[in-house]
This record gives sequence, structure tokens and C-alpha cells, in this order.
Amino acid sequence: MQGNGFTCNCDNAWFLQWVITNEQTQVFAAYNYECSYPPNLKAVSFTHHFLQWHLVYAYYLMLAFLYNSKNKDKRAHQYDAFVSYNANDEGWVLGELLPKLEEE
Repeated sequence: MQGNGFTCNCDNAWFLQWVITNEQTQVFAAYNYECSYPPNLKAVSFTHHFLQWHLVYAYYLMLAFLYNSKNKDKRAHQYDAFVSYNANDEGWVLGELLPKLEEE
């Protein structure tokens, strides 16, 4: 089967799955066998296969940007702070330190 093109559609999609999972029939390099999509869908397949996580990241980055621009606080903050603390001190940090920092 090596070197043969394979056009995927709903009628024969089961074949590729059968080639991979069938334990009675061995197909050389079955895991490397790919569908030769119709030419108009080949770019979509490439995008999905190689750039899937980049697109997901870009989507969530855009959502964060839109959320931030929509909910942007008009007041400018004078300072930013990062507090690292032990879990044993969480009550004090959230109950005393955080309110004091936010008030002043």
C-alpha cells in the first residue's frame, strides 16, 4: 500500500482505522499512512495537524485581549505587586495583607 494515494470520505474512513487496529492483518508502516485529501482540503488538514495548538493559543490570547480591553479599569495603578507565600500563611495574606495593599 506504500506510495498509493487514499482519498478520505465518510464511506471509507473506517479502512484507515481498521488498518491500524486489526491484529490479524499487518500493514507495513500503517501508522504513517495518510489520507490524500481532496486538494481544496489539504491546506486545512496541514493547518489542523501542525498548527492546532498555535491556533488554540492564539484564540485564547485574542479572548484575553478582548476581555481586557472591554473590562479595562480607567484608573491607572501606581504599583503592581506579586506576593509569594506559604500555604500556612494564606489566611493572613488574604485576610490582612491583600485588603491593606488594595486600600492603600
